[in-house]
Amino acid sequence: SSQLGNAAAPLSKTTVEYSPDQADQARKLADLMGLSASALKPGKSEKNSQGLPAIVLTLGKDFKGAGVSLTTPTKAPEVDKSTADKTVCAS
Repeated sequence: SSQLGNAAAPLSKTTVEYSPDQADQARKLADLMGLSASALKPGKSEKNSQGLPAIVLTLGKDFKGAGVSLTTPTKAPEVDKSTADKTVCAS
C-alpha cells in the first residue's frame, strides 16, 4: 500500500475511488469499513509507488477511528435468548 498524501480539502464523508477493474475490491473495502454504497466513486484510480493502479480511500469527517463502523447496522445482532422459567448453566 502507498500513501498518496492528504486530500486537497477536508471531506464530510469518507470515499473510495477506484477504476472499473477494481470494483470487487472497492466494494469489499467499503463493506469492511461499514461504508454505504454512496461512498463508492467509480472512475480513474491513482498509481501507487510501483506504478500500479491503486484504490484511493479518502477519510472524511465521518471517520471516527479504526474498527468503528461509519453506518448503523441494518439488523440487530443475534443473541441467546432465555426466560426466567428456564434453568441455565453458566459454564
